[in-house]
Amino acid sequence: MNIKNLSINFKIRKDYNYIINNKNQKKSIKKINLGIELLRMILAILIVMVHTFRIRNEKSLLFIKKNLPYYVPSFSFIAFYFSYNTFISRNDVKIKQRFIRILIPYIGWPTIFWLRNNYIYYRYGIKKNIYLKNFYYQLLIGCGIYGIFWFLFNLLFLSLFFVIIIFLFKKYYLYILFIISILSYIFIYSKFGINFSKLYKLSLIGHSILPIPMMILYSLTGFFFSSINIIKKLYRYRITSLILFGTVLFIILYNNIIYKIKNFYRGIIINLTILSSFIFFALIPFDKINNTIIFSILKQITSYTGGIYYLHPNIFEIFEKYIISIKQKTLNGSLLLFLFCYVICLVNSFLFRKSKIKYLFN
Repeated sequence: MNIKNLSINFKIRKDYNYIINNKNQKKSIKKINLGIELLRMILAILIVMVHTFRIRNEKSLLFIKKNLPYYVPSFSFIAFYFSYNTFISRNDVKIKQRFIRILIPYIGWPTIFWLRNNYIYYRYGIKKNIYLKNFYYQLLIGCGIYGIFWFLFNLLFLSLFFVIIIFLFKKYYLYILFIISILSYIFIYSKFGINFSKLYKLSLIGHSILPIPMMILYSLTGFFFSSINIIKKLYRYRITSLILFGTVLFIILYNNIIYKIKNFYRGIIINLTILSSFIFFALIPFDKINNTIIFSILKQITSYTGGIYYLHPNIFEIFEKYIISIKQKTLNGSLLLFLFCYVICLVNSFLFRKSKIKYLFN
């Protein structure tokens, strides 16, 4: 055999494999919608600010707080928009993986927080003791140690709910879910529902259970628009859609319309706000970026919103003693806190990239 020919063939094969792998890498990266990743990051920043920002500029603070009902439901919309194919495929492996991704932070973070707080309490006596019953409440209803985990409880409950409906009503699941969403909407805005919510807010369990009927509306909206593949259809009218939905989003948020409406139409306005922001950010032409490195960097910057959401109350408790801007709840303090959470998530996601522990930080 000719060694020269062999070396040439090897080089050609190596170059060919590089081209194929590079194409596959670009293809897999292009499947990621960076606009949605950016939206999630902005929403995460706003949630951190709501929880840790107390500035003296009243207008800025009111703008952030008055639009609060739009932030967390957007995550529910996005989660169920992208889980549509997983659910309707009835693929046991994919569905199981989804529940694992939710359960690991749902169980993991409360366990870490509980152990940390009790260690500090028993070692130094300077932290409030968290009783075992609080830990049980946290696992059962997503509330008992950290209230923000009500969202994960809702996500877990609604995922299970959607799976059951889809498996039971194989052909008519969308109709059933639509009827349930209408009933939920009527319940939320009926006189009975309003009085019931006021009474139930006083209890611990109410903090997690009460949002479920409302979250059904937003998750089903995401689920429904995924079923008709709304983003793909609007790509043909990208510029028009960007202008239209961007204008709607600006009008609602700038004028605090969500806050001003207290009646039956508030849920519709919230849904419209979520849908407008989702479509607007999804259609931003990040897909025109052909440089894989730039795309990967942008993807890295807009990651870890879940971990940041889970971490920020705990990190706030740690750093408020040492950093004045965080203690005084200034804008710089909130942004610095967000940066701390991001770095922690980034480092740990890298360390545990081959382990399911990474789900704590993604």
